Amino acid sequence: MNKSLVAGLAFAALIASPAFAADLAFRAPSLVLASAPNWTGFYIGANGGYGWSHSSTTADPFQSFAVPAAAVPAFGVGQQLAGALAGLQLGYNYQMANWVLGVEGDFDGAGLNNSSQAFAPDPLLGGGGTATDSFMAHEDVRWLATARGRLGYVWGPSMLYVTGGGAWENVKDNYLLTTDTGAGTFAEAAGASITTTRSGWVAGGGFEWMINPRWIARLEYLYYGFNNSNSSASISIPCGVAGAGATCGSNVTSSNNGIDAVRAGLSYKFGG
Repeated sequence: MNKSLVAGLAFAALIASPAFAADLAFRAPSLVLASAPNWTGFYIGANGGYGWSHSSTTADPFQSFAVPAAAVPAFGVGQQLAGALAGLQLGYNYQMANWVLGVEGDFDGAGLNNSSQAFAPDPLLGGGGTATDSFMAHEDVRWLATARGRLGYVWGPSMLYVTGGGAWENVKDNYLLTTDTGAGTFAEAAGASITTTRSGWVAGGGFEWMINPRWIARLEYLYYGFNNSNSSASISIPCGVAGAGATCGSNVTSSNNGIDAVRAGLSYKFGG
């Protein structure tokens, strides 16, 4: 009896084993290995943000006649420029393990601008009184461009990077000089405008996140340095109280020490 029971159980186990094994094989979850993000390839995208800067302007007087005092005072003003910027970027990345080398160029339209004005007592060449001269400067950064190298470190879909290279800006300056060299007897105003493209350098860093193999979002900070770039113009005004044909005015120089910018962007990556 016991032998028959044992033999029956053994036979049932033999029959059930393939079915049980097949069931286990059917129920076992499949393991899918996702490939690591690949940053190598060309990309193009758009960006937008906000920038701010400090510009300084000096107006040094000149005149065409000899007198003890200049006909126009010297002026110095400063502007805190600020405004939005937006544009396009184009670049290429090459990944080596966790490091990424890249090059990038960008062009942004900008609206960083502001005005400032200063007043001073007129030197009063004849006539006496309490005449006042004034000077106004308005500066507008109209576009920014860069050509940069990039070095990044990646982990998963994220990358931190530093960047630096050459930079260019286009600036329009407007000046207005008013003078009353003899209080109540003579008044004159004249202006000048000049547009300059300045060159300098740029450095910064940022963070990128690969949303999927095609789209990459970014947030970055850039500093543009234009320390040695200036805009110059001359403003001439007839100085009636000094005699017929006499002129006076100012040689004007504007300098931009640097621009800070924070930008967000989105790029489309080719290949990968």
